[in-house]
Amino acid sequence: NMSNPLKGSAMRKLKAEVESSMGLTAEQIKKLFPSKAKWIANKCSGKVLVYTEARSSEPLFFHLHGGKGQLIPTVYLLWRYPNAVPIWRTPPNVWKPLSNGADLMLPGVIPPQGETGLGQFKTGAIRAVALYGNPAPVGVGVTTVSSDDIKQKGMSGKGLAMMHLYADYLYALGSKCRPNEGFLKSRVVPIVTEEEEEKEEQEQEEEPEQEDGKGKGEGESGPDEGKGQQQQEEEQEEGGEGQEGDGQGQNQELQQVEAKAREKAKVGAADKLTEEEIAEMKGNMDGLIEDLFFRAIVSIETLPLPAAELYTDHMLTRVKKHQKVEFKKSTYKKLANLVKHMEREEVIAVKQRKDGAIIVGINRDHPTIEEYEEIANNENLKGKDTKSKPRKKKRQPGRELEVRTLYQPGYNLKELVLKPKGLTRKLISMTDARKALWSYVKENELETNDHKGVNINGPLHDAMMNKGDNRRSLSKRDLAQLLAQNMTPYHCIMVGDDDDDDISRYKRGNAQPIVISQGSRQGNKSVTIVEGLEAWEVEPKELAGIIRRKYACSTTTQPYSLKQKEYRMMVAQGDLKSEVKECLCRHYGVPGQYVTISSKTTKAPKKTKKTGGGSGRGRAKLAALMP
Repeated sequence: NMSNPLKGSAMRKLKAEVESSMGLTAEQIKKLFPSKAKWIANKCSGKVLVYTEARSSEPLFFHLHGGKGQLIPTVYLLWRYPNAVPIWRTPPNVWKPLSNGADLMLPGVIPPQGETGLGQFKTGAIRAVALYGNPAPVGVGVTTVSSDDIKQKGMSGKGLAMMHLYADYLYALGSKCRPNEGFLKSRVVPIVTEEEEEKEEQEQEEEPEQEDGKGKGEGESGPDEGKGQQQQEEEQEEGGEGQEGDGQGQNQELQQVEAKAREKAKVGAADKLTEEEIAEMKGNMDGLIEDLFFRAIVSIETLPLPAAELYTDHMLTRVKKHQKVEFKKSTYKKLANLVKHMEREEVIAVKQRKDGAIIVGINRDHPTIEEYEEIANNENLKGKDTKSKPRKKKRQPGRELEVRTLYQPGYNLKELVLKPKGLTRKLISMTDARKALWSYVKENELETNDHKGVNINGPLHDAMMNKGDNRRSLSKRDLAQLLAQNMTPYHCIMVGDDDDDDISRYKRGNAQPIVISQGSRQGNKSVTIVEGLEAWEVEPKELAGIIRRKYACSTTTQPYSLKQKEYRMMVAQGDLKSEVKECLCRHYGVPGQYVTISSKTTKAPKKTKKTGGGSGRGRAKLAALMP
C-alpha cells in the first residue's frame, strides 16, 4: 500500500463529491472537513483508493477503479453519521452469507415500517445495510436494480452488490472500534433495548387496527387513486390502463414481504445467539478471571501455594467494586479448569494432591508474566495485596535513579503489526509491542491448536524473520524473543521522580553497568577499580573522597579510553568491592542490577604523576602504599 497526503485541490474535490453524493448536513460537512483538516489517500491492491482522516487514522471513504469510480463511505463514517446514505435492514441470520462474500438479496430486505416500498432510486445507488435489532450499519453496497424494476418484478433477485463489510480488510485499516455491544469479533448480533421492546408491543397492539383500516381504505380510495394514475400515465405514455390493479397488487406484495421478513428477523435474533456471544456481550468473564490471575501470580514470592489460597487471598482481593467474578459464566466453569489451562500454557507448574492442586513453580520468563510484572512495577500492584505481608522498602539516603528502556521497531514490523494499533511513535515500550503482536496473532487466527505456538504467515515472516529461515511455526516464547531481536533498545537514566519522556534524552543501546573489579599492584598489593561512573552521573573524584573518608584508605582517579572516548576510573586501596557497591546503591541510588562485581583480577593502571622528593627506596615504599 502507498499513502500520500491530499493536496488542497484534491481535498476540495473530495469535499464537493461528499456534498453531492451523501446526505450530510452543512454542520456535519464542516465537522468532517475543518479548515486545517488533513487527509491521506492510500492506494490499495485492486485499484482501490482509500481516504483516511489523519486526526483519527480511520478510513472514511473509498474509490473504486483507481479513483474514477463512485465515492463510497465506510462503516466508520456511517457509525458517525447514520444519515449519510439510506439504510436497508435485513434479518440477523443474513449476516453469515454476507460475511462469506454473498450479495444482499431482495427477499431478505425489510422495508421501513409504514411505507410500501424502499423509495425511489436508480441502479448504482449507495445503500447501507443494518441487521434487524441493531441500529448500526454493518456494511455498504450498490443497488443492482432500480425502484422501477422492483415495481415490475417484485422483491426477487439480487438487490445490493456488497462493497464493504464490518471486520473485512478495509475495516482492519482503521482503529477497529465497535459502535455497540452487538458487534462481536467475528459477527454482529441484535441488541435489545427498552425502546425497541416498547415499539414491538405497540406494533402488536396496532396490527389488528391497521389491517381493518387498510381494508376500508382500499375500498374507498381505490377508484380515486386509479383515476389519478390513469391521467398521469396518459400524459406521459400510451396504454396506461390496468396500472391501478398492478400498483395495488405490488403494495400488497410488499406488505406481505415486510411482515414475513419481520417474523423471520425476530426468530433469527432469538435462535442465533450462543452462550459464548452472550458472555462476550456481558463483559467477557474469561478476560476478567485471567486478568485477576496474572495480577495475583506476579505478587507471589513464596511457594508452594495451594490454588484455593491463590484465589481467596490474592485474586479476590483485587476485584473492584463494580466487578463480580462468576466462574459459571466463563468457559472455565471452575477454578480447577483455570489452573489446568495455565499449566498447559506453561505459566505455572502444578502438583495434584488429595486436598486440591498446589502451585509449585512460576514461569517468570513467560511473555504474559513479564508484561504483568512491568505493569505491577508501574502501578505498585504488589502493595495492593492486603493479606500478604508488606515488604519493607530500604530507604536510600541519596537520590534514586531509574532506568527506562524504550525500543525502536524495524520498518516492516512497524507497518504490519504496530501501526494498525496506533503505535506510530519512534520509540515504544516492549509491553505495547507484545500486546500488538499477540493481537495480530489472534485477529489472523495464527495460534496453533494446542495454544502453545504460533503459525507464521507470509507477512509476519517477512517482517520478523530472515529469508533463509523457513520455520512455519514457533513457540510463543521463541516468537517473543524474535520480537526483541527486531527491536533496537534505547535507554534513559532518570533521576528521582523525573517523568520527562523526551526522546532526545534516550541513548541507543542498553544501559551499561558500573563494573567493580580487583586489581593487583606490586606483587600482593590489591586495589579496587571502578569503571563506568560517568554514565550514571557519578563524579569519580566525589566517590573517591567518600570512600577515602569512610574506609580510611587512599584513593585516586585515573584516565582510561573506551571506544575512542576518554573517561576516568576510581582506584581505591584494598579489596573494597562490596563496600563500593553498597555506597553506589545507597548514596547514589544506582539500581543493584546495574552494579557488577567482576571476579577477574587485572593489573592496576600505572600512575601518571611521579612522586617527588626522598630517595628511590622511599619513593618505592610510598608507591606501594598508594595505588
